[in-house]
Amino acid sequence: MIDDVDKEVIRLIQGDLPLSLRPFAVLAKKAGISEKEFVARVASLKKRGIIRRFGATLRHQEAGFSSNAMVAWIVPEERIEEVGKALAKVRAVTHCYQRKTYKDGLQPLHHDPRAGPGKVP
Repeated sequence: MIDDVDKEVIRLIQGDLPLSLRPFAVLAKKAGISEKEFVARVASLKKRGIIRRFGATLRHQEAGFSSNAMVAWIVPEERIEEVGKALAKVRAVTHCYQRKTYKDGLQPLHHDPRAGPGKVP
């Protein structure tokens, strides 16, 4: 069961996060609750299966990147952690994660402001 505050939290997290050092504090204020309670409610909604996931989407053009590339790597299971950590150290890799839908796959997403269409830095 969800109450009116849960409904407001759900409504608020469906939009863009505020550009703030404490975006959940901003959203919590709009909901009329504390930041701690806001975060706890999001966690509870997820745990109860009311929301499936809470994630961010990088709009690369709005973030100042003119292009990006997503690459799938075939990596043996025993090297996933090692290779993932190495890729994550590359400044232009904004996120890197293992996809179970691809056999032995890592998918680093590369954003580099020096790259333009058809150019690789």
